[in-house]
Amino acid sequence: DPVYRIAHRAGTLIAITITLLVLTAFLYDLWPPAMACVLLFAAALWLLALWAWERLPFTFGYTLPLLIFLPFWGALQLISDQTLYRFGTVWSVILLSGAAAAFWISSETFQFPPLLHRFRNFAVTLGVLISLLAIVQLLTGGEPKVYWIFNTHGIEPMGTFLNRDRFSAFIELILPLALVEVLKRGDRWALYAVGAGAMYASIIAGGSRAGFIAATLEVVIALAAAIGRRGVSASTI
Repeated sequence: DPVYRIAHRAGTLIAITITLLVLTAFLYDLWPPAMACVLLFAAALWLLALWAWERLPFTFGYTLPLLIFLPFWGALQLISDQTLYRFGTVWSVILLSGAAAAFWISSETFQFPPLLHRFRNFAVTLGVLISLLAIVQLLTGGEPKVYWIFNTHGIEPMGTFLNRDRFSAFIELILPLALVEVLKRGDRWALYAVGAGAMYASIIAGGSRAGFIAATLEVVIALAAAIGRRGVSASTI
């Protein structure tokens, strides 16, 4: 199916973009998000061209107009010279446009269940690897460095993040994906359970109180939903 192949390539690009941003999260430079936006804009233009040539159906999501409006509003501020900090507004317009492009590309890609399942596996794998990196960094001690190479000037990193709350927020996005696979009790549920445990442990080790509370709520809600909707017994859990 040509549409499936197109969606597969777009999904691969989304995965590459996410990996780039996560692996460079400790850098407070502009080039990582700028490179990510370039990839997203190129992919969005490619998909738009395919849609114009009637080789790809347009997938509309109700969130898309809002995501498009936000950078459009920023552009209007720039045109009317109604901004306090012009560079900040320009940068916000670029980032918000990248977010809108990422949402639309994902809508086109993950309408196919096999691609959505693969992306979930990718996200969980990435989350587990970053969690393990964070735990190993804490256990090895020594001078704080990301990848044991890049000096953080005394800031204790968690994986590739210099802010423990941001690290926790990243893991909290992925933890429910692993919990769902565990509660499905598929062929690899035990691996997902180990991965979920590693991610939860990394949040505890990070010492973020808000992150610990949010992650615990995620676990409780997932278990309660499994008991209430899937008929899973409390003894099984």
